[in-house]
Amino acid sequence: VFVMQPLHSHLRDAATLDPSLVKYYGSLGECMVTLFMAITGGSPWEALVQPLADISPMYTAVYALYLVVMLYGLANLFTAIFVESTKGFAQNDGQLQMKDLMNSKDANI
Repeated sequence: VFVMQPLHSHLRDAATLDPSLVKYYGSLGECMVTLFMAITGGSPWEALVQPLADISPMYTAVYALYLVVMLYGLANLFTAIFVESTKGFAQNDGQLQMKDLMNSKDANI
């Protein structure tokens, strides 16, 4: 939405439009797919940001900030969730092992 909102007025008012700008950012759906391709490696992000950079250098900074937040911020979040759930499974497994050990000692006595 941050990318598409300022682009909407540019797309509407520009006399001649860059075909790649229309291809990648012509609608909200295309913009979302383009941003998804940038973070998943579907397309090189340099090619995706170039039509925006031709309009204003500010778009390059916004695009870079988006990539940093999505790639590093969300990757760290998913890693933290995975580690927490794994720690929970490991703790439960340790408790089960201790219970089995106590039961086997009781059976041997």
